[in-house]
Amino acid sequence: STLAASAKVPVKSGSVSSVVLLDAKGQGITLRTLTDAAGAAQTPIGSVPAGGGGTAPRPGHPDLAWLWAVGAGVLAAGGALAFGRRRATAA
Repeated sequence: STLAASAKVPVKSGSVSSVVLLDAKGQGITLRTLTDAAGAAQTPIGSVPAGGGGTAPRPGHPDLAWLWAVGAGVLAAGGALAFGRRRATAA
């Protein structure tokens, strides 16, 4: 039939709590409170170290990044020239 339960739930400022409904021993139901998270005892000073995201430096030597770009450009240009010469020779 109908079941009911009530409880005083103390919730502290700066905390996260859950109220859980459980079977009681014997018959009925009971409520339990759980503290999921509590605020810091001391307020942090400064910013949170959350990483650099897309602006974070990549592993390796940063001064050589231009060398990869130049090398890719040279390979692309060489491939285009070789392809153009083959077409001209075939015609």
